[in-house]
Amino acid sequence: MLVIGLLIAAAAAAFGAVVTVEDWGGSTYAVRGFGHHLANLTLAEIFLAGVILCGIFFFGLWLSSLSSTLHRRRSLRRRAEMRSLREQYEEVVAERDRLARELEAQRGRTSDAAAYPREPQVERDDAHRLG
Repeated sequence: MLVIGLLIAAAAAAFGAVVTVEDWGGSTYAVRGFGHHLANLTLAEIFLAGVILCGIFFFGLWLSSLSSTLHRRRSLRRRAEMRSLREQYEEVVAERDRLARELEAQRGRTSDAAAYPREPQVERDDAHRLG
């Protein structure tokens, strides 16, 4: 959209420059531009054409500024999404590390129990039979 806006603005400026530079004569003026006869216009028609060209020129500038505004918004939205994803990633990594520490602690307790076995527990029925 930026390119289209700039092209419209450039075309309007070029046409306005060609009309301004032409040699006028008589009550109607022959408008020539780019090697072609474009029209025969009176002063009022030339003024009106200038107003219209000015409108087209500023419309083209507005389109180009709109394009850059939309691009900036899109860029800010992308950055916000990336920031959110980065925060989620950091939360997941912290959770993973916490769970890994808990698992290591659990494995440490299990290996300690295997290294230092408890005394065998005698069930009640066995204790009555022995006693």
